[in-house]
Amino acid sequence: MSEERTFVKRRHMFIEPYEQVVFMIRAWLYCIVFFVGALLPIYKPGPGWHLSEAQRATNQFFFYHADKWPWLLLPFALVGLMSVIGSHRIFGPVTGLKNTLKRVTEKDLTARFSGRPGDHFGELSLLVNDVIDRERENLKAIRDLAAKAESDLAAGRSAEAHAGIRKLIDEIGRYHLDLPKNG
Repeated sequence: MSEERTFVKRRHMFIEPYEQVVFMIRAWLYCIVFFVGALLPIYKPGPGWHLSEAQRATNQFFFYHADKWPWLLLPFALVGLMSVIGSHRIFGPVTGLKNTLKRVTEKDLTARFSGRPGDHFGELSLLVNDVIDRERENLKAIRDLAAKAESDLAAGRSAEAHAGIRKLIDEIGRYHLDLPKNG
């Protein structure tokens, strides 16, 4: 396992802007629904649209403290800020992992996934990088065996070439591939 640990600090607040904004809007909507749900029983008029004494007292309380209503915007702003920060901690590493795996599928085994220390994505980055390193080593071993078998064959050493091809087949056989057998 590769012991080299590379961690990258955050560069941008919005990594997946669409997803993060949707996350933030949902958080705000949950707050609004909770707030309206909490106030609805207070403002619901009784029979004949007459307010009860408790509802009148509540209305007077909110009316006399109307100057404090703008402070209700502060929790909504905090929810928005926390949702952006919270979503960044999720979308940042997921986007990094997606980009790394995309490069690996394009046969770039020099790709590295950088996570942040102290969270699960940091551990995941070490595992992903270890898998990439092992695949690079396995492909190098296969390439070296194929080159040796080819040079043995070119030099007229068919027995050594045959043994090299057998080693190459064994090395490839270590992979659990679902390939049809020849013949």
